[in-house]
Amino acid sequence: MRVANEPAGYTGPQILLHWTIAVLIVVQLVIGEDIKPAYRAFSRAAEPAAGAAAAHFLLYLFIFGMPITGALAWYFSFRAMGEIHELAKPVIIVVVGLHAVGASWQHFLMKSDVLVRMLRPAGRRLR
Repeated sequence: MRVANEPAGYTGPQILLHWTIAVLIVVQLVIGEDIKPAYRAFSRAAEPAAGAAAAHFLLYLFIFGMPITGALAWYFSFRAMGEIHELAKPVIIVVVGLHAVGASWQHFLMKSDVLVRMLRPAGRRLR
């Protein structure tokens, strides 16, 4: 039974998102246990550059927070989440810029290999 003013169906992107998530959940349930050993073999990242922990925390906060606040505002009409999402837009631009400046600082002035590590797979040398 349809409620008045309710749309007749979902949009294409909503349907695609729904079924993509459904497939990913099923894949995770089927092969999830087999992924653990592979993850442990490939997850040994090098230590971040000194002072980068806070910047990485902010990056991850915004990388995950932006879509979550946007989705809450869009799908559930949470006005406060929409406002947070809008306020975060210029902040994430600054955070990404600071991340790029920090990586450049490490590479060009501190002469570390932090930038090179993001340009080549582990175990391979850049020529």
